[in-house]
Amino acid sequence: MDVLKLTRVERVTLYDGLAVTSSSRTYQPSRACSLHLTEHHVILRFDEATSLPDSQELWIPHPLVAVLALHPASQDRTAPLIVRTRDFHTRTLVLPTYEQGLAVWESIRAVVAATKLKSLYAFSNGNLTEAGKDAQGWNLYSPSAEYARMGLGRKDARSAAWRWSDVNKSYEFCPTYPSQLAVPATISDSTLNYGKGYRSKQRVPALVYLHWSNLASITRSSQPMVGLKNARSIQDEKLVEAICRSHASHTLPSTAPRTENSVIYGATATNLIIDARPTTNAMANVAKGAGTENMEHYKACKKAYLGIDNIHIMRASLAAVNDALWDAETTGVLSRRALRKSGWLKHLTAILEGAVLIARNVHINNSHVLVHCSDGWDRTSQLSALAQICLDPYYRTMEGFAVLVEKDWLAFGHKFGDRAGHTVPDRTQFMLAPGDGQSAQAAFLASVQKGITFSSSHVKETSPVFHQFLDCVYQLVRQFPHRFEFGSKYLQRLHFELYSCRYGTFLFNSERERYLERSAVSTQSVWTIFRGEARGEYLNTAYEAERDTPAARLRDDQGVILPNPKEVRFWHELLNRTEDDVRIDLATDEDEGEAMEPELVGPISGSQVDPVLAPMIPIRAAVNSDVPSRTNSPRPTSYVHAAQPQLQNALESAYKFGGSAWNSIRQGYQDFAREIATPPNEATHHATDLQDLSSNPWMSEARSAPKRAPQTGLNGNLPSPVSTGLPRETVDTNRRSSSANGFNPAPEVAQTTRGPC
Repeated sequence: MDVLKLTRVERVTLYDGLAVTSSSRTYQPSRACSLHLTEHHVILRFDEATSLPDSQELWIPHPLVAVLALHPASQDRTAPLIVRTRDFHTRTLVLPTYEQGLAVWESIRAVVAATKLKSLYAFSNGNLTEAGKDAQGWNLYSPSAEYARMGLGRKDARSAAWRWSDVNKSYEFCPTYPSQLAVPATISDSTLNYGKGYRSKQRVPALVYLHWSNLASITRSSQPMVGLKNARSIQDEKLVEAICRSHASHTLPSTAPRTENSVIYGATATNLIIDARPTTNAMANVAKGAGTENMEHYKACKKAYLGIDNIHIMRASLAAVNDALWDAETTGVLSRRALRKSGWLKHLTAILEGAVLIARNVHINNSHVLVHCSDGWDRTSQLSALAQICLDPYYRTMEGFAVLVEKDWLAFGHKFGDRAGHTVPDRTQFMLAPGDGQSAQAAFLASVQKGITFSSSHVKETSPVFHQFLDCVYQLVRQFPHRFEFGSKYLQRLHFELYSCRYGTFLFNSERERYLERSAVSTQSVWTIFRGEARGEYLNTAYEAERDTPAARLRDDQGVILPNPKEVRFWHELLNRTEDDVRIDLATDEDEGEAMEPELVGPISGSQVDPVLAPMIPIRAAVNSDVPSRTNSPRPTSYVHAAQPQLQNALESAYKFGGSAWNSIRQGYQDFAREIATPPNEATHHATDLQDLSSNPWMSEARSAPKRAPQTGLNGNLPSPVSTGLPRETVDTNRRSSSANGFNPAPEVAQTTRGPC
């Protein structure tokens, strides 16, 4: 390749870690090698005297490089080249001369700058014929076969509530959805076409999972286009209603003999709409023409806000982890406080809490769950897939996990290309510091640390969403080591290949893009790694497959695992640290803050302000919180206030003038509502209501594993609202979130659609 200024350097010394700081740091022994530079890789070939078994070569794909820094020349004129990769390795290559180091640095920078999609290594890694697709892993996932395994398409009446739709066969209905969609049998394609505009990016509710024991479902979508005018769609409401009616409340009478298909407990159905976002983010989206469901129109469901932060917060959180690791490279001491302050474990807890809530509602409450965030391809994929891993032992096998990733991540349009930033010019930080001397070295190292942010304006679409999902799966494997066929090494390899660009699986943003680029015949599938002889390398020797057989499901936990969301740890194998190095206990660490439970909102009356505009604090149920199964469902309350028209006018004005005005109006209204809702002689919410949030049965039901089978459903009564009739403001049930996203000019507000129902 013309941009390569040299392709080979002899007498290179490799150090694991940063070998240019004080002598107080202990490093692994150095290794002599030769450096070979290609269009796609940095290859290190070790001398025979220093090579270890099975490690004669080290291949570093160019896309895996996060930071490439050429250190100032040392006193002996050698050139230390620091290479930090996205799999959390730091290596120092000491080249014989500064000129050679500069040539390598400039060559890699030129290759990365010229990167286009078709120039990635995946397209040079061997083209395949149609006949070879199955052997190479591209045909591992078959929608018809996988959904048939779950029950769709059976001739019995239990699964007749669902059908296949070809409404998206040409990807014109929704470019980011799969070509085949499973929808309620009572909903026609015409209804789907009329209602698609009510969901962001036309991502209508579609089936992703039917539970083996009771045919309760998990469906997914994007946010509704409600807007400030509180638009609604009859078609969307009918679709959600059909989902909720897709099976009977009980598969079998409670007195019937227990069989493989029996439900677990006789709980009353409580269908849920899961909004993964913080409520403030939902409010901001209302101003932009979107928002969240008005539960007055979805009476068969309740809603839970999970408070999971957006891609920008997650990117910053991982950057903080990187900063802590880099600081440890330069000082020799890893700051646990810095790791804790990154918030990474807090985010994992939030995601796992949501997954457990979904799994419990499906398995124990015998009910349906609709999951969405904003566009429905990031947090939605995380929650849906994790809940399915908890519910279905098949997804805890190597083959099943691959099928799950293909279905919930690849087919349903997670934007792997954008989130991994494969072709983003600024995805790699290049640092160059000519000069010598101790002062130059110190200044250079400081600049490198500041440069590792991964959050420049050019990479705003990148985010470690899939990485975060793999980390959550690691937490499940750690808590249930005998229930997974694979272990950490399998997940680490997937993380590596996410950024390596050696396979076509993780290069594109949607099924449509993979189809148009003919990825199945021009690239290899990542699942080829785990087939054949290499499969044994990734097996979990502690796996007890017999515990999840159909016969075993009638005993013990029936194949369903419910993790403790607060029992999370840093993935020390991925971070290349010992477990003790990164051990942080969220349950006892005050600096991490309280983990928040989901906020559930039930149906509201017509006179009440939409919960997005006037969020309510969850009202305590008048029951013993030690019995989470005997919870009460919020009943409609009334909110009438003389200032409501003025508030609406102010909101519309804020909509016109931008985000700062919107935030000011919203904050002013919340302060006003808090002032009225609290009598002068009453303590603040923080002193009264919030101290009892932990006893709210809704909350305990959402976060706790069952101590015994629920006895009754969620059908009790609630105490009356406060005497003023005003709903109390939500005192940020999403305290784990930061401020809402930046404000952008809003599109036209969606109007009520009409057509066949």
